[in-house]
Amino acid sequence: MKRLTSNNVHEMNMTELALNQVSVENGWAWYTRAPEDTCSVCDLIRSAAATGLKLEDIELDPNLTDEELGDVMLDWLQFGEKEPEGILAILYRALWAMAELRERLKLYEDICFATDGTELLSPWVLRVLRDAKLTTGPLTLEQLREMDGKPVYLDLGDGGEWVLVRLEENEVYFLHKNTICAPAKIAFACGVKVYLLKPKSSANKEGIANA
Repeated sequence: MKRLTSNNVHEMNMTELALNQVSVENGWAWYTRAPEDTCSVCDLIRSAAATGLKLEDIELDPNLTDEELGDVMLDWLQFGEKEPEGILAILYRALWAMAELRERLKLYEDICFATDGTELLSPWVLRVLRDAKLTTGPLTLEQLREMDGKPVYLDLGDGGEWVLVRLEENEVYFLHKNTICAPAKIAFACGVKVYLLKPKSSANKEGIANA
């Protein structure tokens, strides 16, 4: 998966610039027209009202603070897309909402990607970590059904083994050294527990099996 958020405007193509055209600076949404050409979303709306849509009959005081302008935009949403005021309000809301979503996504991507863009944590890993409660508990049969081809650790009580999950006709099996060693149902019935990471209490020191 490719990273979507970036602050390096000079190396963006048009698609990447579109995905990063708004950002948050000091708590406010900012719009990027091109490298070295940015303005606040509030100033963009002021410019659009004065020179873009040319709203001569509408009183939009240029001395309004950003907070006051936000209140006006909220009120203008009532006009919808059929009136210039409504179009401005919709644009304002869309841009600040996009900025908020982009910053939230960037928080995750800063964790999941290296500085060179290499993916460190895939959506699958994040999903498994979530479902496994940060790997503190054993995996369930339902979770294993979503992990076909993934490595898991079988805790046998007095030791353990790394195996791969194999899903066949919606039944879960464990694969060890290219051989199906046990159906998950039988392993669970015998008290075997399955983990995403090897439990600290396990005495087994082997690495991932060559499956």
